[in-house]
Amino acid sequence: MDTQPTASNSPKQTKPRVPATTLWLIIVMVVVLVFAYFQSDPKTRSTIRYDMFRRELKANNVTAVKWINDSEIQGEFKNAPLAPLP
Repeated sequence: MDTQPTASNSPKQTKPRVPATTLWLIIVMVVVLVFAYFQSDPKTRSTIRYDMFRRELKANNVTAVKWINDSEIQGEFKNAPLAPLP
């Protein structure tokens, strides 16, 4: 007697499938996260008083300066200084 299961009485094994709506939801979420990542500005800018900028410049803590107009400049610090007291 042959005890091997035949094709007609063996249980069919199928892999569980991810519903199409779940797959589309994951794709949309990934696209939104990638877009948000590239839209964020890694360098945050703060407005400081000119005297604080001069102090940091004299302390050699400024790496770059860009003149925007007659009353505005932008710069980068080597090390972020402590926020000044109001």
